[in-house]
Amino acid sequence: MKFSDLYYGYKDLVIKVTYNILKDVYYAEDASQVAWMNIARNINKIKTDNLKMVKSFVICVAKNAAYNELKKNKKHAVLELKEYFQIEYEEDYIAKREEYILVRKAILEFPEIVRDVFCLHYINGLKVREIAEVLNRTQSSIKSILRRGRIRLEELFTKE
Repeated sequence: MKFSDLYYGYKDLVIKVTYNILKDVYYAEDASQVAWMNIARNINKIKTDNLKMVKSFVICVAKNAAYNELKKNKKHAVLELKEYFQIEYEEDYIAKREEYILVRKAILEFPEIVRDVFCLHYINGLKVREIAEVLNRTQSSIKSILRRGRIRLEELFTKE
């Protein structure tokens, strides 16, 4: 597989993954550059017969570059939920924004693995199988993490 094919096929995904972790366009661009340099260095290790594995590899490299950038700058990651950006009616905006803030605060209190799984599943749209490959875990553990996270969110919001 040629580097240019990889780059043009996955450049938007890499930016999306790094931005979702860093929440800053400039840091996300820096992390994306580092990710692409790492991918270029290791392009001979990529097996092109399985496109899902290629995508998983690219996501994993991008995620690692973003976390390294996060450590370097000592910033805190904020998880955004994309459904809150798709507000259709103005009168719903305030209610959705308040709900969004509560959900975001709750998710930030989750352990890192739960935040990662939520981000990969709900924002990046990865399936459980793909998340399991990226994080090197079993599908059942990913399903369990998602279920526990959803239960925790539900408990927080039914108390109020």
